[in-house]
Amino acid sequence: MTGALNNSYLTKPQIIDFGSDDNSYKIITTLRREEGAGAGSNVYVLVVNEYEMGARKSFVFLENGNVYFGHCIHF
Repeated sequence: MTGALNNSYLTKPQIIDFGSDDNSYKIITTLRREEGAGAGSNVYVLVVNEYEMGARKSFVFLENGNVYFGHCIHF
């Protein structure tokens, strides 16, 4: 993942679903306090609507309590 949003700080993201013509691409990353998060834990979730036609896909990104959405492209 590149750009302003980041889901891979110290721990490796876990792919839940690679996406298909019927399903979204889903990935989750967790960072527990003992893994270097400091005062608390962190959760990052990315969902990309792979089933949408064309190179431009809608996405939702959750960073703890912050939600970002928009479009991304494959490159």
